[in-house]
Amino acid sequence: MGLMYVVVIFAGLIAWTAKVAEARGRLALGWAAASAAIGAAAFLLGTAIVDRAMGNAEADGIALFSLLAPLTLLAASMTTIALVLYRLPIKTSLRRRFPVDNITGGASGDRGSFAIEADSVRLEFPSGAQVIPLAAFRIVKADGECLRLSWEVDGETREALLLPRGMPDNPAGRKQQSRAIEQRLRGHMPTATMILRNREQ
Repeated sequence: MGLMYVVVIFAGLIAWTAKVAEARGRLALGWAAASAAIGAAAFLLGTAIVDRAMGNAEADGIALFSLLAPLTLLAASMTTIALVLYRLPIKTSLRRRFPVDNITGGASGDRGSFAIEADSVRLEFPSGAQVIPLAAFRIVKADGECLRLSWEVDGETREALLLPRGMPDNPAGRKQQSRAIEQRLRGHMPTATMILRNREQ
């Protein structure tokens, strides 16, 4: 019975670590494996310490302690890993092209892609594709989980509100992705354009 509880707790902590890793944009399988290895080592260490301390003594209380002590070390070590992982910055999976939902004007959210190229941005959605010169942007701003864009085409101002859907695809992850995309996009914009935009703001 006692061993069954150990297995259940062990499996639960592995699953929790994997879930936290995925939510923080980390490799879930790798962190789960590391947590399992450290937890198993802590349990074996606790068992060895108890065996050496207790010797051959036999009593219900000692038997209970011999189970709880290794279990406590196992749980404490694996919980510590999950908590440290939770405190790490969110790692976003940003590349030159990444998935986004178009929610401009309350749209239902057409899934498409957003790519930053040498001197332009390419937006592709089921309705079509468009290439926007970097110098045409008037607004590039992270707005909560979304990225707000505004640019000029033939004297007309156009806008888009995009929801990043890269990993991790959760509220905190999308906020981090929006900020990272803003910084990356601003880093590709011409210097003269950036000076003009800053003056306007």
